[in-house]
Amino acid sequence: MVKACTDARVSNVERDEEGKWEVVFFQKNYFLAIGPVKPVVKKSENKNGEAIGYLQPGGKIELLLYDFETPLDPKETYMRMIGK
Repeated sequence: MVKACTDARVSNVERDEEGKWEVVFFQKNYFLAIGPVKPVVKKSENKNGEAIGYLQPGGKIELLLYDFETPLDPKETYMRMIGK
């Protein structure tokens, strides 16, 4: 099970060009795409620590973070957000 790591609004649930599911969150100016997962959320739901989808056994999650259309380093951005 994959859980939301922050309080954010689900802005989209879609399949990528390879047919894998992706859940896209929006918080402040940031977009966070998480995939591939089998989603259990719907567009416009707010999530914080709740299940957003399921990962296949042995699968890997891909996290992509954007400031609008500019890709960001998720780890660096998170550390900045928490003041470290």
